[in-house]
Amino acid sequence: MTTESPKSSALPYFAMFCVPILYGSFYILAKITNETIPVFWMTSFRMLFAMIGFLPFIKKLRKTDLHSIKYGFFLALIFFGGVVSQTEGLKSIEAGKAGFISGLFVVITPLLSWVLFRTKISRFLIIPIVIVVIGLFIMFYDPTIRFFNVGIGEFLNFIGALCIALHIIVLGKGLKEGDFFCLAFYQTFFAFCFSFILALIFEPSYQISTTTLSEWSLLIYLGLAIGTIPFLLQNWGQQYIKDSRAAIIISIEPVFATIFGGIFGGELITWQIVLGGLLILTGLIITVVTQQKETSNI
Repeated sequence: MTTESPKSSALPYFAMFCVPILYGSFYILAKITNETIPVFWMTSFRMLFAMIGFLPFIKKLRKTDLHSIKYGFFLALIFFGGVVSQTEGLKSIEAGKAGFISGLFVVITPLLSWVLFRTKISRFLIIPIVIVVIGLFIMFYDPTIRFFNVGIGEFLNFIGALCIALHIIVLGKGLKEGDFFCLAFYQTFFAFCFSFILALIFEPSYQISTTTLSEWSLLIYLGLAIGTIPFLLQNWGQQYIKDSRAAIIISIEPVFATIFGGIFGGELITWQIVLGGLLILTGLIITVVTQQKETSNI
């Protein structure tokens, strides 16, 4: 009796498909949690539970070197800035809209890489950029003021998208010499340190003893299900799936952010959000496909 290899089975695709579902649930659950738990305490608890999730694989830290620690520190700074920006932005906008704005990292990443390192990008990138801009216009257009309905929430989530793009670029540089597991662990560790220190300084009035069982459940979910588990699923799945296909699967995260926002947050999904979101999603997928084809031809 022969056993079907993962490469020829549907399991890697199932694992990869779980990643955008889990990431998509972040926006509404972080918004709900932040209503009662301050952002720095929420982030520190989330990172603590994420570190606990790494414990079964702690032996892999034997590969630790100065490079991994250094890049882990910088990755944590960028990650922390993105998480705080997104969480604060979620206070004033819908989770679905925040998901689509954050999803712009797919377009921003090659542009930012070109600005910082003059990395070659496809000349066809203008096509998805135009599609995304049209999608954003439809999503944010407010006929009552005849202009974009963009406030602090939209701006902060755009900063979050910039942080995600910068994180991808810096991670790519770090992976050339460092171990992925070590980078991920030290990023999580330093992010916990940053958030815990800032929580003690800026949010000293918060009483941990007042945290309810349901709030602890959300924090554990944010740490494990939107931290450790997607990391493990993505790394296992991408061993058997081409990068282009994996990236396309992950780029549908904003769709799930909108779905979860409607289900758990009772957020109104208007025709503007649907149409604008579909255009943005189309632009994201075209960007991924274009960049992968460009890379394979180099």
